[in-house]
Amino acid sequence: MKSLSNLSFRKCSAVFIGTLFLMSSAFAQNVLEEIVVTAQKREQSLQDAAVAVTAFTGDQLSRAGVLDPDTLAEIVPNVDVNSEANRDGLIIVMRGVAGTDVRNGADPTTGFHVDGNYVPRLSGANAYFFDTERVEILRGPQGTLYGRNSTSGVVNVISKKPVQGETSAELELGFGNFSQFVASGAANIPINDKVAFRGSFMRNSRDGYSNNGGPLSTGIREDANDADEAAFRAHVLWDAGDNTSVLFTGERYDRNGVGQALSNLGCLSEAELAPFGLTTATAAQPNGAPITCNNAANPIENNPLNTQGLRDNHDNNFRIQIDHGFDGSDLFYQGAFRSHNRQFMDDDDGGAIIANGFASDASIIESTESETISHEIRLSSNTDNRFQWIAGLFYLEETINGIFQVDLARDSTRNAGMAPGPVSMFGFDEQIVQFIDRDLTNESFAVFFSESFAVTDAVNLNAGVRWTRDEKDKGGNFADPESGSTFNVFFINNGTNGDPTGRSFNIGGSSDQDMRDAGIPQVSNPDWSEVTWNVGVDWHVNDSVFTYAKISTGFKSGGWNRGSQGTTDNGELFVFEPEEIIALEFGAKMDLLEGRGRLNLAAFYYDYTDMQQAAIFTNPVDGTRTNITFNAAESTIWGFEAEGTLLFGETGSANLALGYLSAEFDEFVGFQDDFTGAEVDVSGNDLPRAPDFNLTLSVIPATFEGLGGTWTPQIQFHYETESFFDISNRTIGPAGAGARDDYTKTNVTLGYEHGDGKFYGEAFIFNLEDDDIFNGSGCGSAVGSATSTPNPVFNCTGTFEPPQTYGVRLGYRF
Repeated sequence: MKSLSNLSFRKCSAVFIGTLFLMSSAFAQNVLEEIVVTAQKREQSLQDAAVAVTAFTGDQLSRAGVLDPDTLAEIVPNVDVNSEANRDGLIIVMRGVAGTDVRNGADPTTGFHVDGNYVPRLSGANAYFFDTERVEILRGPQGTLYGRNSTSGVVNVISKKPVQGETSAELELGFGNFSQFVASGAANIPINDKVAFRGSFMRNSRDGYSNNGGPLSTGIREDANDADEAAFRAHVLWDAGDNTSVLFTGERYDRNGVGQALSNLGCLSEAELAPFGLTTATAAQPNGAPITCNNAANPIENNPLNTQGLRDNHDNNFRIQIDHGFDGSDLFYQGAFRSHNRQFMDDDDGGAIIANGFASDASIIESTESETISHEIRLSSNTDNRFQWIAGLFYLEETINGIFQVDLARDSTRNAGMAPGPVSMFGFDEQIVQFIDRDLTNESFAVFFSESFAVTDAVNLNAGVRWTRDEKDKGGNFADPESGSTFNVFFINNGTNGDPTGRSFNIGGSSDQDMRDAGIPQVSNPDWSEVTWNVGVDWHVNDSVFTYAKISTGFKSGGWNRGSQGTTDNGELFVFEPEEIIALEFGAKMDLLEGRGRLNLAAFYYDYTDMQQAAIFTNPVDGTRTNITFNAAESTIWGFEAEGTLLFGETGSANLALGYLSAEFDEFVGFQDDFTGAEVDVSGNDLPRAPDFNLTLSVIPATFEGLGGTWTPQIQFHYETESFFDISNRTIGPAGAGARDDYTKTNVTLGYEHGDGKFYGEAFIFNLEDDDIFNGSGCGSAVGSATSTPNPVFNCTGTFEPPQTYGVRLGYRF
């Protein structure tokens, strides 16, 4: 991976800033257009919104290579986006605030909305980035207007809506390397003078960029990190009468293929184990067999897996939105039903660990269905009075049913052509851990009010308050375990180690091999309530300068840790508590150079309390080491952001996004090292995925005419300093796992639009450097949920962002 020093960063910054000043001196005739956003739940100019918000149109996102949420981090300051490999669960990090647990008992820290509707399960977020009008990214806690799970901020994807009286259509096809094929289209059709329809679709297929070949493969294997998805959206807009409109929306999303996969980065050497008091001998298998690795020379391209991954995900969403205008106020109602079905299977060991020449086989399987009903109703003022206000109610109920299974096995029947493997954990061939959810429910209710009072024509006082009550019920039942959620652990002998009967036992009490037998009931029904608020002032210094200052709070509910018993005598699950943020922010938004320049600045300071962090932990009751979410100590976060746009020459433009972040644990004692299990002090460590500096510069040097149309070249350069992936801030292993080095990523596009505006096209190259950029990585021991001792397999795995991709897209508007 490419690494740049801080000196290089300073030189790059100086060159970029100097270039912008030189450009500003060039004669320019064009001026910047006003950007209208709904970030504060009413239409207003971006330059008048007292919040750090970035907005992009669908065309801007396409030129920047943003076809899904994962790449938003490349164009928004102090934002990182990554996907958890197993569930494809989206983790959005803003200003160092991250929700690291994507399991059903936890919530994200970033509220993700589509057309203003909250999406609780982020493993289907790719469904919404097509036929997009714009995307708004609000940074900082949004605890008043958005409320639920918006401690770090909000992403709102706004789709294109039907237009009354207009007939239009658009079709776009794209082709690229890795056999990529993309098709999308939309049509706007007036049904009559009161009703209009807009339908749109997206199809994306691509071979995987991780070659799943090598000595562990048996038969034909599909490559990992592929794409196989399709989506459809339909809007029907009804002009129901004076000042009343009704919008019906239906969406469908399907994802198939192999999905993301862990790449083997190699095993740790004697020298790398020594600081932990370990050797390759102590890191051997429980039966004493030594460990060797099938180290791939290039893990992103050659990553043999002994379990073939698969995806079978489906989302069905239906919404109704009613808008009605009264004298003095506007009424808004939105009701939604969301059904998210997720099935996947993943290799969970990187396909790399070899004991006495035999492959271990750890896999994860899940089948889950989430159904959500939500309602939001708002009444807002629409007068020119000095006092403006918004009042509303919000309700959400989510029900989850499914099974999540971890299979730890070393079994000849699972590795065709191999001799029987050595004894696995605890002397059995196979260990199966199951978490079964039956009617798990998440419920949230909130009341909110926000106001703005114009003290003078230039100064406004702003305030808001929200009361939220969240309740979570795991669904378990002590009296009748089979009727509720359970935790099962099976140890199975397949007859390869002296036991031909194939006996198994379940630590939940069953001695039967029937996986449906009840295990340990998962019982927990916690609830929390919280008042979040904001107070601020904004000042229009003049027609070109707008400033604001505010203090706001954010709140995210707690949850439970499945499989782990609690500290009370009633045996309920171990619960983690809510996290809270108090944020102070100052901002300035300026229009410069007679409308040819724009510069928006923000500085912030966070007091972050009871941060929820996912890590390996020893349960205080039953002594098991397992994945657990717990409340870390307090943290302090501060930094600044700058976003600028400059028009130069006749047709040139440049966009700059710069962020600085200082995010660390103030005091954090008791974190358990995932190698040794010992408690360590990580006070002063950086928060995960929080680089010090990040910078993006996009430049269109000029447009030029040719072949009957206009050509638009664009180059986009992104740079980040080093960041860590976990709490330990450890960089270790043959590939430097655990951290992402300083890196650059450059995208180049050349667009064309015919003079009549009907035909257009674009050629692109993304990741011009063709660097292997970590999306996540780490080294450590696998964890046996039924033992207090780490299973000593010290291997390193990671996931990567896409390598260099290139291609063309062609479109036609009717």
